[in-house]
Amino acid sequence: MKKREEVHFDNIDYYLTEHLRSCKSSLKICVAWISWGKYERLLKSLAEKGVKIEIIYNNDPKNNQASRLEGVEGIELYAVNTRNKNSIMHNKFCIIDDEKVVTGSFNWSQNAETHFENILILINHFKVIKEFKHEFEDLKWYFDYYSVAE
Repeated sequence: MKKREEVHFDNIDYYLTEHLRSCKSSLKICVAWISWGKYERLLKSLAEKGVKIEIIYNNDPKNNQASRLEGVEGIELYAVNTRNKNSIMHNKFCIIDDEKVVTGSFNWSQNAETHFENILILINHFKVIKEFKHEFEDLKWYFDYYSVAE
């Protein structure tokens, strides 16, 4: 499998959506803020096709629409609180089918398209994908640990 890269500074939402639509088995999303209404239909459609979706996001009022996906079979939500009230979970990446990583400055928010943003898509960069998967699992552990501790 040949490694490939894509970098986008314009029409980011288009490229992101196209790669999300290509997902066949698993989708791990770790993004600080998400416009849930914007991605709800696509994520539900992927889950209906059997894609296992896990979403880690910053636990704050900007993400109160996450409830749109609560209880949807195949979708797990992790609202991360930080140890310090002045800090946030500020990652912006997703892992598609353990074959692609999408990362960059782009929040999955309504306003992100109006800002100067970027995404980098790495395809078949398995060493890098492994590192992102490790970070994702660490954040899930953090969520589970601190959810039980509260």
